[in-house]
Amino acid sequence: MLEPIGCEITSVLWNTIKNEENEMAIVQEVVLSFEQVDAVDLFEKLFFEILGEYCKSRRIEWFQGLTVTEFIEKVLQMMENEVEWGQKFLPESSIANMRSIFIEKATAKSMDEMMKECQQMFKENRKDELKKLYKILDILPAERKRIDQGRLSATWQITARNEALDSTYLIMESIKRLFAATLVARNFERTSRVDCVHYTQEIWQDFPKACRKWIMRPLNATSVYMENSCRKNYLRLGVKNCFIY
Repeated sequence: MLEPIGCEITSVLWNTIKNEENEMAIVQEVVLSFEQVDAVDLFEKLFFEILGEYCKSRRIEWFQGLTVTEFIEKVLQMMENEVEWGQKFLPESSIANMRSIFIEKATAKSMDEMMKECQQMFKENRKDELKKLYKILDILPAERKRIDQGRLSATWQITARNEALDSTYLIMESIKRLFAATLVARNFERTSRVDCVHYTQEIWQDFPKACRKWIMRPLNATSVYMENSCRKNYLRLGVKNCFIY
């Protein structure tokens, strides 16, 4: 018997809100009266079903042409606009539910595009923008969050690996320059350990920390460029340790 009443009250509230009528006192009164019949859960279920359908039906052409940063800003702003009125009379758990619904619906069709630009954001170390993206993901339902965060994590790992592999030639050339500079001295005892370490650090700092574990593999393979005697003296100078941070 409560469901028809709940549908009616939900409809009244929804129309009041969407018509932008400044009748929050009426809304609060209706909600409070609804609480008295111990049907808050039913009310929220019905209300969020309507909200879900509303968000699902919304077109998202506004995403077209936007960068990920602009998209994130707009989604967050639209989300805040959608739930601003609810903060006046709904409990915090309901607000969180509303945020989840809106974010999930808004990002469902655009996550692939977001992932692509995230690679560029990651490469350029745009930390503030990445934090905003995680703000959206934190609002998503737990199941969806695990999926999208997993995709983000995998995307970043692939990006770091590819960036490192694409840079392998540059790494090798840099290492060979280091060896050449060392060999020019003809005598390792005349080559300052500090100079070797400093030069190696300059090479190492050219690459993001996230890429370094992938860079270690080609670095470890550089022995092909050295004869055994050269390698022993090179390592004795302590240069190897400066690769490990």
